[in-house]
Amino acid sequence: MTVRILPNEIKCVRVALTFLGEDDSKELFELIDRERERLGQWLSWVSSCRSVEDVRERRRTNISKRREGSLFDYAISIPGAQMTRTIIGACGAFGFSDDGLTCEIGYWISGDYEGRGITTEAVAGLQDACFRQGVEEIRITCVPENERSASIPRRLGYRRKKHPGTDLRFVLSAKDS
Repeated sequence: MTVRILPNEIKCVRVALTFLGEDDSKELFELIDRERERLGQWLSWVSSCRSVEDVRERRRTNISKRREGSLFDYAISIPGAQMTRTIIGACGAFGFSDDGLTCEIGYWISGDYEGRGITTEAVAGLQDACFRQGVEEIRITCVPENERSASIPRRLGYRRKKHPGTDLRFVLSAKDS
């Protein structure tokens, strides 16, 4: 099995992707809780994040998976003038194949920041980091009703791929990026 290692920080033009640590649990929970109804429509894990401790446990699990090289999740933030960070969403790479050549990217953002291209920029930064580490193909899966989510892979040049079930699947190869 090939293990990929992604950086703890990915700087984009307007946003930064930074390692989500256990100490981010309270801020992350507060954002999820504010966005619970909206996010819960699309993301099944939201219902399991009912407290700061639930999020902290999820952070511990994800940090362990990061050490194994099987999951890399990041806070999406807009760097402040004082180099402060306020989490406005998250994105991550997961579902790596045994040979490490394919993975999936997932993402979400606060409704206050939708429609500004921030998530598109964050996903582009993460996909580029994956390609630099030898990943050859990235998938993005979403439900057809989530038009905002589906517009991101379309804008980034992913192609729609037939997929069993009702979800939409988009794929981008390193050679096509």
